[in-house]
Amino acid sequence: MKRLNINISEGNIFLLFCIANLLPVLFSKYTPTMDGAAHLHNSQLILSLLGSNNELLHSTYQLNAELVPNWSGHFILAFFNLFLPAFVAEKILILTYLIGLPYAFRYLILKLNPSNKIMDQKQKLCVYKIQA
Repeated sequence: MKRLNINISEGNIFLLFCIANLLPVLFSKYTPTMDGAAHLHNSQLILSLLGSNNELLHSTYQLNAELVPNWSGHFILAFFNLFLPAFVAEKILILTYLIGLPYAFRYLILKLNPSNKIMDQKQKLCVYKIQA
């Protein structure tokens, strides 16, 4: 009998859960969010303010010089809206959050205490016996 040792590390398990977290966003055309439509509208307004000479628009709206929350999201959406449909731009932003936040938190935890891993990298999670 031969033994087939398969090493499954904590990092691979974390990646598997991150991919599973992305599936609902990837397999639906539109992603339901609480205020996604408002953010897309604001990003379109930013593009219109920066790129058009519409006097009615400029007399009604102006860019706020003060840094406020959501500016980065609005400008990222505005950039993607230059060459992508709005629902794809929103998906890219949501996917960035769904990938970036878990990995940033994992990085923080491992920097604070490197022994906070579930398993040691050398530990074998699964051992299968195969008859030859």
